[in-house]
Amino acid sequence: MNPLSPSGECMEEEAFNYIVPSPTLRPAQRIQIYNQQYWWRLFSVMQDAAPLVTRLFGYRDFNQSIAKPYLLKYPPNSWSLNEIGNLLPQWIEDEYHAKDKQLVLDAAKLDTALNIAFYKNA
Repeated sequence: MNPLSPSGECMEEEAFNYIVPSPTLRPAQRIQIYNQQYWWRLFSVMQDAAPLVTRLFGYRDFNQSIAKPYLLKYPPNSWSLNEIGNLLPQWIEDEYHAKDKQLVLDAAKLDTALNIAFYKNA
């Protein structure tokens, strides 16, 4: 979890303004649990959006090598997560530098094309 809140204050301190402590957890600990669950949800959505790329890497390596750095550069900016991976080919072009770059890029382009076709017609 980011140690600074969007207002620039320490998350530990600002959490007390909005979150009630539980009998066993401080407010910052409670928001940290939510934050971790959100990241797991984003990883799951990325895996669904890029099944071929996920298959190339495996779940754990995909999350660490692709999803996490991608999401840090392109965080979701919509209430809908349907388009979360649409910039993955661009990210691979710009940021991914392993020997298998062309294979990973081609897989990402296929995944993205299928997602766009599916959601555009839905």
